[in-house]
This record gives sequence, C-alpha cells and structure tokens, in this order.
Amino acid sequence: LGYAALGLSGPEASLESAAAALAADRPTRAIELLDLAESGLGPRSDPEIRERILRLRQRAHQETGNLPRALLDLERLAALRPNDVDLAQQRIPLMIRSGQAEEARRLALRTLDAAPKDPRLLELEGEAEQALYRQRIRELVEDLGTTLDALSAEHALAALRLWLLVFASGFVAFFLNLCAPPPPPPPPPPPSS
Repeated sequence: LGYAALGLSGPEASLESAAAALAADRPTRAIELLDLAESGLGPRSDPEIRERILRLRQRAHQETGNLPRALLDLERLAALRPNDVDLAQQRIPLMIRSGQAEEARRLALRTLDAAPKDPRLLELEGEAEQALYRQRIRELVEDLGTTLDALSAEHALAALRLWLLVFASGFVAFFLNLCAPPPPPPPPPPPSS
C-alpha cells in the first residue's frame, strides 16, 4: 500500500528515489524512502539491496546530523560484513563523536589485528586514544571539584595544568625531533702521515 501511495513499485524503486533525493540535498526525504524500502524487504530479500539501503540511509542520517542513527546503520552493515576494514574505518570516527571512545578504541585495535599496517586505522586508533584521554581528564576535573575543598581543588587543577603543559611540550619536542632532518655526518678523520 505504501509503494502505491507514493507511485513506487517496490524496494528497488524506493532505493533509486532515495538516492535521487539525497543527491538533491533532501536527506530527510531519502530516509523516509529508505525506511519504506527496508520495510518492504522480506527475510529472503536480496542482501545486496539491504546493504545498499543501509549504506545510503547511513549517509542520509549523517547529513541530517543524526549520528546515533547513522552509527546504528553502520553497525547493522558490520553485522553483515564483520571483517570489513572500510566499515570499521567509517564507524570509529562516528563512535568517537558519539562519546563512545573506549568502544572506538577497541574496534580500532581489533581491526588492526586484521590490517596491522593500515595507516588510516593507526590514525583512528590514535584519535580514539586522544578522545578517551580527554574524557578521562574531564572526569578527573569534575571529580576534583566534588571531592576536594576549594583550595585543594585549585592546587590539584594547577598541578594538572602544569603536568598537561609538560606532557604537551614533550609531544611537541618528540614530533619536532621526528620531523627534523638527520644531522650531518661527522667529518672524515684527518689523513695520518
């Protein structure tokens, strides 16, 4: 009944119309059409169509800013393709942005087992670590404000800021050293007579 009311003939037609709506910068309309297409799929439907629906709807949700729904569609895709490195690379940033830094880090580490030299995965694992670190610092600062008296909390925050400054300067020194050109070779020894 839903297809007839919209002038569509089935999930494939809804999928094509949704792709056109997304291309026309109408992601909300695309989501409606993709939901309709998915509802028309049966248990024996073509898995490729289901994947196309999930991929397209994930993009549409991301364009509307609905990260939890975009992530849900990516997770459903990952259930269909559990060893897909590209899907993991798409899920990790969304997990980080959705406040799931620990889960993102674990996914990055699991995926690195399958692709240990993948530079993008290494980068994403680092981003997840940084997000987790920032989350822990926020929690620590919040705890300091509730468990210590005002003067002690002020001293603890000052020590934390100093530690963060030292830590950051160590990172900067490390990267400057890493990017610096190698030192020139030592001069040859003078000829012996």
